[in-house]
Amino acid sequence: MSEPIDNTAGLEILGKANAVVAALEARAALTAAQIAETVGEPVSSTYRLLQTLTAIGWVETGRGRGLFRL
Repeated sequence: MSEPIDNTAGLEILGKANAVVAALEARAALTAAQIAETVGEPVSSTYRLLQTLTAIGWVETGRGRGLFRL
């Protein structure tokens, strides 16, 4: 019999992605540092998540340098 799969990490990352999307929904565009402050995550982690969200098309770079938007 196989052991149950722990989905905690997957749910955690989805929660973080949701927080980033919600932060961007509330504002037209934000920097990675502004998003990190809003969601309470380190800038480096937020930037990696933004790269992933950009790669799958959920987020795009904004018009200004370092900005992200939906």
